[in-house]
Amino acid sequence: MKKEEAHIFAEYLYATASVYGRELTKDVIKIYLSVLKDYPFDAIKKAIERCIINRETFPVPAVIIKELTDKGDLSIRSELAWSYVLDVIDVCGIYESFTFKDKAIRKAISLIDYDIELCMCERNEMHWKKKDFIESYKVFAEGNFNYDAPNYFSGIIEMNNNGWEDFKGKTKIYVAELKQFVKPAEIIKIIDGYKSNLKLVEKPKKQIAGGQIYG
Repeated sequence: MKKEEAHIFAEYLYATASVYGRELTKDVIKIYLSVLKDYPFDAIKKAIERCIINRETFPVPAVIIKELTDKGDLSIRSELAWSYVLDVIDVCGIYESFTFKDKAIRKAISLIDYDIELCMCERNEMHWKKKDFIESYKVFAEGNFNYDAPNYFSGIIEMNNNGWEDFKGKTKIYVAELKQFVKPAEIIKIIDGYKSNLKLVEKPKKQIAGGQIYG
């Protein structure tokens, strides 16, 4: 959730509470903001709307998070997936190597132009990129079929230094869902659908971070 959306979220939560005949204090709102701040506002709003439709009691943060991560609501999961992409743009740009636990996110990212143009443009200019990503993500997230996805995406720093002896073994990969960098060997245990026999996939340098996708 963006800082400028916090006030909108608070007002929305006050309104939701009134539906249940509840009044919330500012301290309670702060707790909700603290717990839900890493989720996109649009996804939170949809999760709360599901709660209003399906639940007779005002949703506590744990219930909202369950709705956010519920495999049954693909639209909410898609918004959450896109928020992880935005996080990668902010943290890694085209320089740091990165990955996602969710195999469907990795596949969808491999199908759009993740490039310097995307990383430099304003959020309100990403409409078509977001649309393309979400359409692809939904196909793979709900599809009952086998597909391969890159294990991780290499950034320019790794690409330019991988041949240096001093650099070998020092690569760190950012895992979006964990919001932290890990060693390459650790992603085997972290990501969904890891495949050790995936080959290096060549991409035009303008597309994928660093120009290549490592499997």
